[in-house]
Amino acid sequence: MGNQPSSSSRKDPSPTLRNAKKLRDLAQASTSEGDVESAIRYHKNSLNLAVNSHGKYHEDVAFLCNEISSLYCQQRKYDEALLFLQKALDIGMQTCEKGSPTIKSIWKNIGMVFKAKGQFPDALVCFNKVLDLSRGNFVETVDSLKEISEIHREQGYSEEALQSLKEALDLASQQGFGESAIIGEILNIIGHIYQEKQEFVAAFKYYYKALRIKKIEVGERHEAIVGSYINVGSILKDCQEYDEAIDYYTQALEIYIKSAAPDKGSICELYNQIGSLHAHGGSFAESLHCFRKAVGFCSQQLGESHPIMAELYDGMGSAYCSFNNLKATLECWCKALEIRLKTFGNEHPMVATSYHNIGTAYQKLDRKETALSYFRKALKIRQAKLGEFHLCLGDSYWAVGQLMIECDDESPAGDYLEECLKIYTKRFGKDHEMVQKVIEMMDSVIDQGISTKTSSLEKIDE
Repeated sequence: MGNQPSSSSRKDPSPTLRNAKKLRDLAQASTSEGDVESAIRYHKNSLNLAVNSHGKYHEDVAFLCNEISSLYCQQRKYDEALLFLQKALDIGMQTCEKGSPTIKSIWKNIGMVFKAKGQFPDALVCFNKVLDLSRGNFVETVDSLKEISEIHREQGYSEEALQSLKEALDLASQQGFGESAIIGEILNIIGHIYQEKQEFVAAFKYYYKALRIKKIEVGERHEAIVGSYINVGSILKDCQEYDEAIDYYTQALEIYIKSAAPDKGSICELYNQIGSLHAHGGSFAESLHCFRKAVGFCSQQLGESHPIMAELYDGMGSAYCSFNNLKATLECWCKALEIRLKTFGNEHPMVATSYHNIGTAYQKLDRKETALSYFRKALKIRQAKLGEFHLCLGDSYWAVGQLMIECDDESPAGDYLEECLKIYTKRFGKDHEMVQKVIEMMDSVIDQGISTKTSSLEKIDE
């Protein structure tokens, strides 16, 4: 008994513990009420108590750092979130085993924050850490491979993304999952990548396999099958089979509307897709009807500044653009930009999408200098945030290069077209129509004597 402290040196921890519990309860209540600022304040006070009571390197301190970071993420204050996640990681490295669930969770959370910031190489490092720590755990390994695949996709590295997913697919098959939900999910993601590569036959094959598995699993009218209907519909859209695509999207919409707890955001997105399909098929009145219905529903249910409103305004703008109402098009796309700036800040790839769209509208209005300024804004963001072979980056190089020529700009338009050619050739292959279109434009650049480093033939042979 000699190693116990004397009664005079003992401290009753109960007041501190009671205060800490009260602060956590207040933080939880504030979070439930949507008062994130107060929740952060209560958690920080609780964190100070935890440090004073247990010292810096304690699991309670790490837990609170993680909680605070998640609240900052809700506010999209990602730098503050990373600061507290780093503190949590430092504590975890001191107090937990290397492959513990705590360490893996923190690395994953850091990766998610980098992903939200558009810092994809940093996110990839984190998710590869999680993968290394998860080997031997089937579910965690597959989840990590899917996350890694998504980061590769964001950077434009489709082959690397497919490699990660096919590794996950092989692993699931080896574990005897057969035609299971896990297999179906991976098949859908592979289909997405082939769709992005415009390899529609391969994409349809994977999507349809996933749809068949989902029908076996839940039936044809269950809410869980909606995603598969949408995927198949999207491929039919890409193949310009618009009526068939509308059928699949409409099946999905009907299931959502009749569900016990309708997903309002998904309903808006389906109206968006159906409106776009009607526009592509030339049914502009039906298209605008869908978009107006969606905008009215979404603004009422989710608010005018909800991120999905930007998608709806994008779609409505495209519908107007289809029948050359460019004033309405520009109004819609500017609204989308305003929402995205508020949601994501100035440097996000979705903001670049809006800049690119607005540039397209001004180009159609023959306001070429204004269009070029917006295309350059989009290009600057995409150069900073996307991988060197991302398709959207190629689109920006193309938009800037070809418009420079139209504007008789003395800048090296050919250099932009060369960068576009590299990306399109890698993504589509040298015989694709877009690759040939770029080559034709580069040849015209050479004929006009505008600056370019190499001939188009030399470039495609590299």
